[in-house]
Amino acid sequence: MPKYDNVFIACDTETGGLPSKLKKEPTIDVALTEVAIVTIDNESLEIKGDESWLIKPYDKNLIYEKGAEIASGISKGMCEKDGVDIEKVYRGMKNAFEKNKKGRNKPILIFHNKSFDTGFIENLFILFSDDLWKYIDRIEDTMEWARLKWIEKPKFTLGATAEHCGLDHVQAHRALPDTVTTANVWISILKCLRGSGNGEGESVKEKKFRDTFKF
Repeated sequence: MPKYDNVFIACDTETGGLPSKLKKEPTIDVALTEVAIVTIDNESLEIKGDESWLIKPYDKNLIYEKGAEIASGISKGMCEKDGVDIEKVYRGMKNAFEKNKKGRNKPILIFHNKSFDTGFIENLFILFSDDLWKYIDRIEDTMEWARLKWIEKPKFTLGATAEHCGLDHVQAHRALPDTVTTANVWISILKCLRGSGNGEGESVKEKKFRDTFKF
């Protein structure tokens, strides 16, 4: 029986807009408005816990675009009223990474479309003179894995990918529901890779390659 040591931590961010090449850095210039994480046990492939944080404005010059507010339903006013200090988010994520390190094996961070979220989380740690990569082994992307599995499909949004896996996806564009969906997509893909599922919400019998391989 193989032993899986790395814990998976799925993550999603909601933001005040899109970064750009015009000195609009994620988190530094474009507001980080919400972050959620979901912890997945690598051996059982079960969700073990979750945390989410709505974030108070932490700089007077932060960008909050109307389009981002419409997409996520998160306004600057909501962040001011109900948010927590961004340092609490940094410390919460750092604690989750440290708590889920097993020996030398650091957690593996999971995003759906890591090209967007990675910069926001990296810069969150940079705000506190820290380095995200001290705490994680690597980043995996459910979108990249979905493109490999369903190469013939036309769409790979989180909702579309969840549908490919036979999963429901509700309340899109809030951090915690999106992170739970990302976690379940990752679990579905891993079950397929490990031979205990087909990645489409149906279980199949596990078979060992050496038992079925023929010339």
